[in-house]
Amino acid sequence: MSEEIPDTVLQALNSVRRGGLTNMMAFQTVCILVEEFDDDSAEWLRANKSRYTEALKKMGERKGGTA
Repeated sequence: MSEEIPDTVLQALNSVRRGGLTNMMAFQTVCILVEEFDDDSAEWLRANKSRYTEALKKMGERKGGTA
């Protein structure tokens, strides 16, 4: 089983989503924006790119919405 997606990653993704500056499917742009909130979260995303869609879905589930 893979490690849990860190809460800080989900929070940073949600902050980017709420900011509305980019399409959330633009991975590289999202990573740049996430760096403004938390360098470690951006590093985690880049190291776990294959889990990006999973992270978006998890973020949406936590907020009761969709990714």
